[in-house]
Amino acid sequence: MKRLVLPLAIGLVGVLSCVETASATQQALGEALQDASIAQVMSDSANDSGIAVDRSWQLIETGQRYAATGLREQAIGVLLEAEQAARSVTDPVTQDQLLVRIVAEQAKLGNADLAIAITSTMGYETYAPEYCCIPLRTEAERAIAQAYLGAGQVEQAVQFAQSIESADSKYQVLTGVINELASQERFDQAIALTNSIVDDTYQKVSAQHTVVRAYARANRYDEGLAFTNTIPQENNERSTAQYTLAQMAIRNGQYDQARQIAQQLTDVSSKIQAFTEIAFAYAGIGESQQAVELISQAYELAQANAQIQLYSQWVYNFAQVGAFDRALQVANSAENEYDQADSKISLARAYLNNGEYERAFEIAQTVQDGELQPFADIPDPKVEIFNQIVERSLAIEQDGFALRVARTYGGPVNQTRALRLIAQHYTKTNQPESTVAVLAEALEVAKTIDSIPVAIDRNTVYNTPNSSLLLDIATDYARLGETEQAIATVDLALQSVQTYNYATSGYYSSIAGLRTSALTAIAAAYADLEQDRQAVETLSAAVSTAATIENTALRVRELSQIAKTYGAAGQEDRVRETLTEALQLSESIADTQQKLGLWNAIAEAYAATEQQATRELINTALQTIQTLDESQQDGLIGQLAIAVASSTSPTLSLELVNRISDPIVKTTILVEIGAKYAATNPQPQAEVIAAIVQAADSIPDRNQRNNLLNDLIRNQYAPSWSGSSLWQYDFASQLNTMLQAPNLKAYNWALIAWGYANYGQSERASEVLERGLELADAIADPIEQEEMHWQMLNDAIGLRHYDLATQVANRLKQPAQQAAALRQISHLQ
Repeated sequence: MKRLVLPLAIGLVGVLSCVETASATQQALGEALQDASIAQVMSDSANDSGIAVDRSWQLIETGQRYAATGLREQAIGVLLEAEQAARSVTDPVTQDQLLVRIVAEQAKLGNADLAIAITSTMGYETYAPEYCCIPLRTEAERAIAQAYLGAGQVEQAVQFAQSIESADSKYQVLTGVINELASQERFDQAIALTNSIVDDTYQKVSAQHTVVRAYARANRYDEGLAFTNTIPQENNERSTAQYTLAQMAIRNGQYDQARQIAQQLTDVSSKIQAFTEIAFAYAGIGESQQAVELISQAYELAQANAQIQLYSQWVYNFAQVGAFDRALQVANSAENEYDQADSKISLARAYLNNGEYERAFEIAQTVQDGELQPFADIPDPKVEIFNQIVERSLAIEQDGFALRVARTYGGPVNQTRALRLIAQHYTKTNQPESTVAVLAEALEVAKTIDSIPVAIDRNTVYNTPNSSLLLDIATDYARLGETEQAIATVDLALQSVQTYNYATSGYYSSIAGLRTSALTAIAAAYADLEQDRQAVETLSAAVSTAATIENTALRVRELSQIAKTYGAAGQEDRVRETLTEALQLSESIADTQQKLGLWNAIAEAYAATEQQATRELINTALQTIQTLDESQQDGLIGQLAIAVASSTSPTLSLELVNRISDPIVKTTILVEIGAKYAATNPQPQAEVIAAIVQAADSIPDRNQRNNLLNDLIRNQYAPSWSGSSLWQYDFASQLNTMLQAPNLKAYNWALIAWGYANYGQSERASEVLERGLELADAIADPIEQEEMHWQMLNDAIGLRHYDLATQVANRLKQPAQQAAALRQISHLQ
């Protein structure tokens, strides 16, 4: 549903008189308000639930603008109208979402009694679509309590929280109040409220830890420890609280204090973990003796209580504190060959992190190839260690050692990949002769490969010829300007596919399809090298092979790829001929959803080759989509829009997206379209980004909007668990500027900064991290701010980005924490 930003005012005369005497900012707002068609909005029928939803959101936004410019009474009046509109919304979830925002705004305006009255009309049965556990009424009650706290009215917040009728909601609200009391060092009151929480272990433990952290922040460890001793040991509540206190002491650089607290832990697992963390902290400042002593105590405690599960973990722990000989002893004491090998890799990793690359290589070599790879879809840890040794050796200009490691990989596939990595390093460092020499070596190794295993999952593995590796090497040659050598290498790839016995590949599906795909990839390589004759000949072979594919859907998809490659080779007639055949074949598909998927593949090929038939196929697809259930239509239109984003212009894609009614689906699809262009064709990016901003802004619920963008950034473009391409971090940066939740936005900037740092773009990483730190510094809650800083700091240290870690450490507000962090970073460097 289209949302028009048409503000609605109550008491228009009063508003205008206020505007006349307001500041320049208020006058600008007043002019904007007058420009809107207020009468039109007022005349919309309140009985129409859809219109009521839009109107209510518009009024809420208008109220927020009034409040932001100091027009309090007008804001309250507009919010009353927003509530009236919300009451006519028939969907209970949507109605309560609106009421939550109205309650929050009224409470912030100091109109708490009205906010409470509105909240009392809500039940505890409705939940926002993206939340699993918190009723919308609880969200409203938390907003009221937060408004009291924000205004410094702590006692009123306490009274309100205690008056909440639902126990679950009351305890959730109380934890926020307890946090504020503890941060003000009003511990008696905070503890009394904590003890009032019953039958809700999670909230009670959360409150206890809030009090413990506040004691530590105030450097009152003895009192904090005394408080923990009043906590029952049931469910290890006391031990977890004491463990938190020990962690806070470590954070503040109070390692001896942390050690004393850890000694009192009665839960063995918590004690072992605390000893280990304190040992690492001692090692981080060069106190090796105490570090080794503590890690030894932790190991002995684990042995005595039969808690040794992973020898490799203890090997790593000893190595982390510099006790490498002891680590090797533990590795050799492992009871079976697998644990011994796993421990050796753990030790090699510790040497690697300690900068001892030769020793890491020596230890890793004692592990047999594939010994730690029980399934084909799991990377071999030995290969991963070798890769890291090569990368880090190149980073410190130990090129000769990197080459020696690359030449000792157990398999030629990994050896070829490592040699390519070194060649790419030489390219970046402007050493063309070395690049060509290493690429030639990689090519010779690649020629010896009979087949390359491909793992779909741990139960599905098949083999392919070495053509994919040869094409990668050809690409490297082409980037160097070595065109003749690139063509010769593509020729080798073609010979490999032509002579490979696909019958022995073990492929789970169509062997003809596998061979067709390989031939098409080779033809694309020829086209990129402007060898159109060879491209066309290879595509002709691909077409002939595709004709033997029995599965119609697979054949259609392969023909679509062939058509795109014909386009790259400038063969317009062949493009139309091939896509016509694909379209005719698709008509035999009975399942509508499957047929639409094939049309997407064909439409992508049409759009990529700028065919006039693109729009005709789009219209056919749209007519078919309209025959399906309405709940499916937005998603199907979105997939079609993504497909035709292969065109150099996003016009068709944007036209399709404008047909999508659900703003969340629309935003998600537009982000995927933007990513597709960002990866391959950045020219139309500005137009797509503008569309994303507009679509995201049309999502009325701010939480939904922020959560959607945040999930897309963290899960797809700047994930914390693996590396992304450089363009993905650039795209994530654009998305993050749209985010309106400072806490989420701050950490996302940090994730993006780590990505840039991984690519060696240190200045860019520092600049992006600074944006995140500025947002983190503005977090009002001191505990939340501290946790954000430490999350960033631990990330940076763990990733060995010590310059960025120093940048974060310098923003820590607690002097003791800052000193401890800087001392640790200095030692690690």
